[in-house]
Amino acid sequence: MTIYFYTARDTASYQPNIALIKALQKIGADIRSNLIGVSYALEFPKTLDSVVVLGDPDSKESSYIVALAIARRKPILYLLTKGEIVPEDIQKISESPELKKVFKFSYFTPDTASKIISEFIDQFLHRTESYDIKFTLRLNTEIERYLKWKSKRLKTDKATLVRRLIEEYKEQDEQYKK
Repeated sequence: MTIYFYTARDTASYQPNIALIKALQKIGADIRSNLIGVSYALEFPKTLDSVVVLGDPDSKESSYIVALAIARRKPILYLLTKGEIVPEDIQKISESPELKKVFKFSYFTPDTASKIISEFIDQFLHRTESYDIKFTLRLNTEIERYLKWKSKRLKTDKATLVRRLIEEYKEQDEQYKK
């Protein structure tokens, strides 16, 4: 997975930069960055999976990077060190219900960097989200028996089996992908 790491403070000795680079390396990310010495890249690579931004309350470039990632529909993790003020434009983005699908804002410390990065990767790249919509499905007896039999063989519950089947069907549906 390729992650573009943008930092407003582009010095390699800045402790939060070091903590985030280590956290990204720990998850096995191929890192591109504006930070000299870390696969230096000023532009997003074509194979980019997500963007991690270490912002600064005074940096307008951070907002530009976020806007560029939104335009390219890439998941964005915007980080500030604890105690910093959230820039107004980033605050507006984080409150937008539409952009919450691709944007996550968080405060962090060097100790919490790994946990926050892992949660972001799980939520946005591996799509492990909670299932909070209830749905009533009416079935005939034969289909219910099949679901019970199949779920028992796969050692899962019926709801998970139905979700997996729908996910597989969705992945194969070319019209939906358009």
